Amino acid sequence: MVAQAQSDRPAIPAGAAEFLRSTRVDDRLLVLPGAQTAFALYDGLSPQITADIAAETGQFIPYGYHHLSHAERYAARYGWAQRSLLDSDLRELRVRYVYADPRVLDAVQADAIAAKLADGRFREAYRDPGGTAVIYAFSPA
Repeated sequence: MVAQAQSDRPAIPAGAAEFLRSTRVDDRLLVLPGAQTAFALYDGLSPQITADIAAETGQFIPYGYHHLSHAERYAARYGWAQRSLLDSDLRELRVRYVYADPRVLDAVQADAIAAKLADGRFREAYRDPGGTAVIYAFSPA
């Protein structure tokens, strides 16, 4: 696993950081691949994940922390949740918020988010005015 500074990526938008600081530490945040952050972690077995949001806001990001300490045990579970956004995965992982960049969602993610917004399982908790960061609150049915 290699951590690299991404100088071409802006830090988490100020409004998103402010929103996350207002949450409880046990409100778990799932970061989707491609979300704009200042630092990213890479490894060959999983999509890009982020760690700087936790450092900047104090928020607990289960995929980032577990992946760093127990990659073989958690990478598949969180990776699948990132790709599919299935309610069962989000509930099992106790995810409360999903952080995404809508410009880089794949079709499965975009469809899942649209369906959850339509029926109320997701609501927009924060949207960056520049459109690069959206935080969805997850309320399972």
